[in-house]
Amino acid sequence: MRKIYIVFALLTMFTMLNAEIIHIFGEVSLNINEQLTPIEGATIEVDNVIGNVVTNNEGQYQIDVNWIWNGPIYINCNKEGYNSLTQSILPRDTDTQINFELEISEIVRTIHGRVHYIDAQNYYNPIEGASVGIQGTDYHAETDANGNYNIDYYWDWDDSISLTCSKSGYNQVIQNVIPINLSEEINFQMIQNYIVHSHVLYGTVLNSDSGIPVNNAEIEIVNCGNNTISNLNGDYELSYDWSWDGPVIVYCTHEEYQTQIVSFYPESNTSEINFTLSTEESPSSITIQGYITQAYPNNDIPIAGAVISFGAPGEAPVKAEISLNTGFYSCSLIRYWDGPININCHYPGYYHVFMDYTPNSDMNDLNFFMQPLPPIFTPPRNLIAEIINGEYAHLVWEAPSNWPLEGQVNYRIYIKENDNLSFHPLATTHDTSYNYEFTISESGEWMAEFALTAFQDSTETDFSNFVTIGHSTSVNNNTQLITNTQLSVYPNPFNPSTNIYLELTKNYTVKAEIFNVRGQLVKELYKGILKKGSNTLTWKGIDNDGKNVSSGIYLLKIQTDNNHIYSRKLSLIK
Repeated sequence: MRKIYIVFALLTMFTMLNAEIIHIFGEVSLNINEQLTPIEGATIEVDNVIGNVVTNNEGQYQIDVNWIWNGPIYINCNKEGYNSLTQSILPRDTDTQINFELEISEIVRTIHGRVHYIDAQNYYNPIEGASVGIQGTDYHAETDANGNYNIDYYWDWDDSISLTCSKSGYNQVIQNVIPINLSEEINFQMIQNYIVHSHVLYGTVLNSDSGIPVNNAEIEIVNCGNNTISNLNGDYELSYDWSWDGPVIVYCTHEEYQTQIVSFYPESNTSEINFTLSTEESPSSITIQGYITQAYPNNDIPIAGAVISFGAPGEAPVKAEISLNTGFYSCSLIRYWDGPININCHYPGYYHVFMDYTPNSDMNDLNFFMQPLPPIFTPPRNLIAEIINGEYAHLVWEAPSNWPLEGQVNYRIYIKENDNLSFHPLATTHDTSYNYEFTISESGEWMAEFALTAFQDSTETDFSNFVTIGHSTSVNNNTQLITNTQLSVYPNPFNPSTNIYLELTKNYTVKAEIFNVRGQLVKELYKGILKKGSNTLTWKGIDNDGKNVSSGIYLLKIQTDNNHIYSRKLSLIK
């Protein structure tokens, strides 16, 4: 027997001495129309190897494997919302690159966020009743009184998502999104417009040389696409709604004449615009020059590096210049169109300046005075919560990363408690922590969701991150519910099934149970050992007898062998 032990030990030492360290690296991405988008937070695991790595914000990973066995290395890649993928290799080199292209899994995802506008005093104001939807689908939602919206959807098409946000009295906003996470926050900033319904544009089209009416000339409003044709007398009439932020741009075209472009701001419900078309194109060379400075009272401070672009109204710029250290710019261009020159001046940190400018001569002086953008106020960061002594919730957070105002920053804490459906202000403080003493319900449960904003005078930020936390005395008077980071349920509400994601700091013996609102056991979901790290359980809405349960509220309880209870309310909707 002793000889067997010695031989086994020698074989083990020989295997360890001949082990190779294999450096496996690569990228994890999502392929949308042949465009690869990095996936952050994907987990890379290797069979027979303890531990894992997670991809960074560029989708990259690296893991070292002590290859001490005969046979291939199996590398697993997984992330919530995507189908898992496994690849095997027989390394021929100590450095081996393995890339993963994950596919979207058929699972409910969420897009949420806030819709607001900035008023003349540079204050953020929520917009209630704005419609946010995914183009080409029936998925949409309306914002509540706080400007918040939430859309649950199945992403089962091979393209990015186009989100539209619209409301009467505001310009429509469109954002294209590639959802990398199960839940994405997309905020919208809308601009108020001033719609004049049943607006009418009319006038006459004449030959510039003879004054004879031009028949069959097309008059088109570029902003909205409305168009009409002039009659035998050269007259036309065109109705439209002025629903955009900027001038009305009108093209008058005819195959025998040079196109004429006119832009204007309507001063009433009817506007007369006459066109005189020329049969010859006579482009002219002009120069526009001047200085770009800050607006009053700092208009003696030059802005270097500002970009000034020039072009016909409604068309791409034909030329652009950059201001010098003195703020001076100069641009010479050929104007091949009738009508004004559309000029756009922009520089980071300042409002864009848009102008329709009609030159007076070959040499024109034009100065720009740029107004700084309002300061950016970011919300508080990294809000976390924990239960202390079963008596109060202890909230801790970090100050905003950007706060341009001088003086003390104040915080307003919001709470959505137990069965309340909306947030309401709880308290204000200038500290970065707060204790909330809660009251246990008759059922022995308490649960709340918290968020906070930063404010000073009349300036208030958007919400911080949201945390949910709870406490239960129904199992053990000293047992606490912690749900802000370790437990998540998705989708919720759900039909017909929901996934329960549990993050454990080590291996635990776990019991997961589903109770109804009367405290009766409905389903023993799991009983056994769960490993350290991410774990997933699924409830398909059935009880212990295999029967489908009815719609309603249920309570999930997960108890570990260290007497921690993880809990979450579940809503089954049919």
